[in-house]
Amino acid sequence: MQTIYKTYKKCQVRLAHCQRLADQAWRRLCPPLCPLCRLPTTTPESMCAACQGLLPVIDSMRCPGCAAPTAFPQRLCGACLRTPPPFDKLVVAYRYAPPIDQLVCALKFSGRLSYAPILGSLLLQQFSRHKIEKPDCLLPVPLHNSRLRLRGFNQALEIARPLARYYGLPIVHNCIKRVKAGKPQVSLSGRLRRKNMHGAFFAQQQLGRKHVAIVDDVITTATTVAELARIVRRAGAERISVWALARAD
Repeated sequence: MQTIYKTYKKCQVRLAHCQRLADQAWRRLCPPLCPLCRLPTTTPESMCAACQGLLPVIDSMRCPGCAAPTAFPQRLCGACLRTPPPFDKLVVAYRYAPPIDQLVCALKFSGRLSYAPILGSLLLQQFSRHKIEKPDCLLPVPLHNSRLRLRGFNQALEIARPLARYYGLPIVHNCIKRVKAGKPQVSLSGRLRRKNMHGAFFAQQQLGRKHVAIVDDVITTATTVAELARIVRRAGAERISVWALARAD
C-alpha cells in the first residue's frame, strides 16, 4: 500500500512538472498581447509599458465628492458644497479619454469581455500607489435585467473581480437590484439624470456590512452612484466609498 502511495505521489509531481513545461511552451508560442498595440506583454491581464505611459491618469485637482475639475486640490466643488454627496469618499483612477475610453467602449458595446480584467488591473495599479482604505465588501453597480440580457455581462462586476482577488474581499451583487431601466445617462442633462435615476435601485435585503465600496466603470456627474449610495445606506452600510475606473468631464 505504501509503495502504491509513493508511486502515486511521484506521478503527481511529474504531472505538475509537465503542466508547467506545457504552460511555458504555450506562453512562448502564444504570449498575451497588449490590447492597444497588440505586442506581447508579460501577463494576460496587462498592457505593454509603452501603452501604459499613454493612460490619462487623473490629477489631484479634483473634487473629492464628484471628481469634477477644481481650482484647488481636494476641495469640494460648488455643487457638492450645496448638496453633499451621499457617499463618504470617491476615488477615480483615470480621465475618460483615449485610450481608456476605447477600451471601455470595446468592453461594453463590442463584447470584448477579455478587456475587463485588464481594466480592473489598471484600476488596481492606481489604487496600489495610494493609501486606499480597505472596505468590507465590493458592490458593483447593478444593471437592469433588460440591459444585462442584451450585453450578457455586467462590466462593473467584471472590473471588480481583480480588486476582490487582490484585497480578499467578497463581491455583493444580489443584495441591491436595479428595478428601473431608464434611458442611457450619457444623453441626459444633470437634472434629467437625477430624475432618470430616482427609484432605480431597490434593496432586497440588509447588507450586513459596515463599509461598502461601490465599483463603477465610468462616472460623469456621479448621479448613478449617488442614488445607489442612498439605497446602500438604507440597507445598513455605515460608510460608503465609490471606486471608479474613469471620470468623463
